[in-house]
Amino acid sequence: MAVTLLLARISQGYLDAYADAVDPGDPEGAYLARDPPDGWTDLDWSSGALVESARYAGLGPERIAALGVAVGGDPAVDVSFVLPGHPWSAFGRPAAVGPVEVAGIARTLGRIDWSGVMAALPDEDGEAIAALGGVCGPIRDPRAYLSGHFAALRELYERAACHGQLVVLWWD
Repeated sequence: MAVTLLLARISQGYLDAYADAVDPGDPEGAYLARDPPDGWTDLDWSSGALVESARYAGLGPERIAALGVAVGGDPAVDVSFVLPGHPWSAFGRPAAVGPVEVAGIARTLGRIDWSGVMAALPDEDGEAIAALGGVCGPIRDPRAYLSGHFAALRELYERAACHGQLVVLWWD
């Protein structure tokens, strides 16, 4: 089973109900629903490469930081009760981004010219992967891989922002 980064958009009410239902003594019962009511996306292993692509293209600190929070969460939002006994916790603790930050990230992601970011990478796929520090995983076409995942990330944040939702992230 592959371990990938999952992101779910959920309401504060859903998160509160989940927190109330968690039994700290039962890690199997502590999983966030596999199919949250408002949707989720799987970023696979693209998160590091998305941020590295932005750095490589010289997007600037605001956009790079927003992308980093989008795929890494905001440490100010406590979701430590999510997946407390999860076997993949070595890959990182669950994290979240609150509704106000989600709206800001959605605006920032919407202003990123992703085709321009991809155009900044070296033309040869192997060189592009090397330029990103090899963080793409075992892929052959980094532009298609990263572009698809960036589009999914941007759409998730746009939808969450429209509904005033949080985004919860975890490795599974």
